[in-house]
Amino acid sequence: MKTMQLLLITVLVTGLFFVQDATARGAKPMVDPARVSFDCDQDSKQIRHAITMAMSTLGWTPSYTDDGVVGNIVVRGKHTLNVLVEYDLQSFDVNYLSSSNLKYKLKNGQPYIHANASSWMDNLKKGISAQLMSMDCN
Repeated sequence: MKTMQLLLITVLVTGLFFVQDATARGAKPMVDPARVSFDCDQDSKQIRHAITMAMSTLGWTPSYTDDGVVGNIVVRGKHTLNVLVEYDLQSFDVNYLSSSNLKYKLKNGQPYIHANASSWMDNLKKGISAQLMSMDCN
């Protein structure tokens, strides 16, 4: 009898962890990283190069538009995130463009997305900042 009770409690507790873990992987409110300002004497081409280097180092595939640099990352062959990095000679901004298999949805005007997507965008922002710092930009 005690063995059955212990087994039942173990199964219930284990089930709670699985439910909690599945919920943690759900969509969260999406917030684009804040615009980053910097001070350096580089031209637009050098700034774009720093952005491209950061993307490549972190596994993003860069492409170029008139508006900035578009970055695409594919994770585990099934999750795709596309961002636009807009920049000028004093600042840059990482903005969500589109995604697939990342649970993106609008709910009451608020975008929601898998928590990892926000983390990837934030890591990209940090990588670009590091590249700019290596060029003596503060």
